[in-house]
Amino acid sequence: MSELCPPALSRATSLPNLPSELNHIARRATSLPNLPSELNHIARGATLPTLPSELIARIASSLDSRTDILSLRLTCGRIYTETKPAFWDAYLRVVHTSLCKEEITDLQELATHAELRKYVRKLCVCSTERTYKAYPQTILHHFGHGYVWNRNPDGALAAPVPMVDILSDLLEESFKNCREFRVENIVYQPHYRQRHQGDSDSDSYITPSDAVFVVLSAITKAQTEVQSFEIDLGESDPVTLEPIRLSPNLLITPIFKNLWGLNTARLSLVYEEEPLDILDFSLNLILDAHKLQVLQLDFSYGDARKMLDRLNSTTCLPPLETLILKQAIPNPESIKTLIQKVGQKLQTLSFYEIGLTTHSDMDTWKAILTSTISHAPYLKSFAINHVDQNYKPVLFCPLRDNPDAGFELLDILWDHKCRVGGVCYRGADMQQALNTISSCLYVFDSVNSPGWPGKDFETLGFVTEFKPSDFSL
Repeated sequence: MSELCPPALSRATSLPNLPSELNHIARRATSLPNLPSELNHIARGATLPTLPSELIARIASSLDSRTDILSLRLTCGRIYTETKPAFWDAYLRVVHTSLCKEEITDLQELATHAELRKYVRKLCVCSTERTYKAYPQTILHHFGHGYVWNRNPDGALAAPVPMVDILSDLLEESFKNCREFRVENIVYQPHYRQRHQGDSDSDSYITPSDAVFVVLSAITKAQTEVQSFEIDLGESDPVTLEPIRLSPNLLITPIFKNLWGLNTARLSLVYEEEPLDILDFSLNLILDAHKLQVLQLDFSYGDARKMLDRLNSTTCLPPLETLILKQAIPNPESIKTLIQKVGQKLQTLSFYEIGLTTHSDMDTWKAILTSTISHAPYLKSFAINHVDQNYKPVLFCPLRDNPDAGFELLDILWDHKCRVGGVCYRGADMQQALNTISSCLYVFDSVNSPGWPGKDFETLGFVTEFKPSDFSL
C-alpha cells in the first residue's frame, strides 16, 4: 500500500475525498467522545496519521458510511493497516443471501477464511442484486434458486432439507459470532412487485415462509444463541406467511424453546396485515422469549386488535424495555392495557403511523399519554409520529413554543402548511415532557381548526402553523 501513498498524502487534510468530519478530527482529535484521558495530550495538535493506534481505530469504527471508511484508508499505509478491522466489520458484519446456489457458495468460501469469518454478525435472507440479474423473469420474492426443494403433499418442505444442514454447519463451525437473523421480502427493485402466479409448490424455489422455517431450523440444529430475529414482509404485497410451511412443531421442541427463551433479546415482526393465520406462531415467538427486551410490531396499516388482545390476555409478558408499534389500527384500550402490563420496565416507547378509531374520551391519544405517565415510571425515550384519531391527523404545533424543553420535532406538510406531525423526547424529566406533549396535542380539522385560512396552495404557499395563542385547547 505504501507505494500508493506518496508524501503528499501523509497529512489527512490534503486528501480531497476525506470526509470533512475527519479533517476536523485530524486537527482536534480531543473532540471524539469517550477519548481516554491519557490520549488527550498525545492527540492534541497531532495530524491524523500520527495519532495513536487506539484513536485511529476508534475514528474508523465511529464512521457509518463505507465510503468514508474507504476514504480514510487511503490516507497512508499505516492508517490502511490500522483500519483493517473496521473495514471488514463494515463490509462483513451483515451478509445477505437469497439462498440461491451461487450465494451459498460465496458464504462457504467466506467460511474458509479464519480471519474474515469472525466479522459476520448477522445473516439476512432477502432478494439480492445477484438474484435479480440471474433470474430476471422470476418472481423476485422467492428464494433458493439453483436447488431442488422436495415437498410433502401439503406443500411443506420435505425432511431432510439440505439447506438446513448447510446453514447449520456454517453457523456451528464458521460463523460462530453470528447471532442476529433477518428474513425479509423486499425485492431488489421496489417498483417491480407482483402477485405470485403459478405453482406455489414449485421445487425450484422456496417462499418467505419456507425461508423462515429453514433459518429457524438451522438455528435449532446448530444450537445458536440468537440475540435478534426479524421477519419483514411489510412490502411483500400480497405475500404473507403460510402456517403449513412454518412447521409450528419446531417452536415447541425443547432445544428451540431453551435457545430462544434464554437468549433472544430483540424481535421485530413486520407484516403486510395482521397475521390471523399465524397468530399462534407470532405469539409463541414473543412469549417464549423470556429475556426479550426489544419488541417491534408493524402491521403495514392492518388491524392489530387481535394480536394485542392476545398479548394482553397472557399472564406473563417478557420484560420489555423497548416497545415500538408501527403502521397499525389497534384498539385504543389494548394499547393502554399493554403499557400497563409492561410499563414497569419500559424505557423506550414509540408510536409511528398508528390510527385510532374512538367514540370515547377514554380512548384518545391523550388518554394513552395519561396511561403512559401512570404506568411507565422509568421511561427515558418517547416518540409519537404520524398518528391519527378518527381518520384525522394528530398534530403538536404548540410545542414550537418550547424550544428549550428538549423536544425533537418533525414537521410534515398537511393541507399546504408546515405542521408538527411528530415529537420525540429523550431525557430525565419524562413525566413533565409527556404532560406537555399531551397539552399540545390536538386533532386537526381543516374546517374547524383555528388558523386555517382556506386558501389554495398557490395563494398560501409553505407557511408555518398557527401559534397556540390563536386557539384554546
